[in-house]
Formats: sequence, structure tokens, C-alpha cells
Amino acid sequence: MRSQTTWIGRAVLIFILILGTTVSQAADVRDFRAFNYTGSVITSIYVTDHWSIDWHSDVLGLHTLPDGYHTTISFNPLTMTSCFFDFKLVFADGSTQTYAQGWNLCKFSAIYFYDGYLTAN
Repeated sequence: MRSQTTWIGRAVLIFILILGTTVSQAADVRDFRAFNYTGSVITSIYVTDHWSIDWHSDVLGLHTLPDGYHTTISFNPLTMTSCFFDFKLVFADGSTQTYAQGWNLCKFSAIYFYDGYLTAN
């Protein structure tokens, strides 16, 4: 009987570990796809909480986002912030565009950047 109890205990432990790994890798509700329709190459995208006074790190890192392409921007689900975010784009020519309206990323899953404006859905 002891060996059966040990086997069941191990099976339950393995199930919990697998479930925990799956949950921790789940998408965050704030994750979104960023589409570049600006006509220029985006070299940096900054995404910050609407009420923050500082821009966070460039989410593209060493990558760029050419015109007509998109990328997925993911949040750490363990980092809690609001749903409202602002964006700052930096282009290959050094110019910038800032969108400080506080876009609700809990409501939108795609942000479309155009020359001078953006839309979301």
C-alpha cells in the first residue's frame, strides 16, 4: 500500500509542477502586437505606464521594426502595473513620435502606428 501512495503522491507533484509551468508561461492581458505603418524604420519603441514620468527600456532591444512589419510586445505577468500605457517611437533618422494618451492595453491586442497617429483594436 505504501508504494501505491508514494506513486500517487509523485504523480500529483508532477501534475502540479507541469500546471505551474504552464500558468507561468501564459500570455499577459497587456501583451500586444505593434504594427509599423509609418513609412520609416522604427529603431526603438518605448512603452511606459501612463502615469510614469520616465520612459522604460527600449522593447526592441538590438532589433528594428521595418515599415510594413509587426512584432509582439510581451509583459512580465508577475510585474503588476495598470492597463494604460504611452508609447514613444524612435526612427532610423533620429526623429521621434510620442503617444501619451494612455492606451488601454487590457482592451486592445494590436496597436497600429502610422505617420503621426495610431489606432488600436
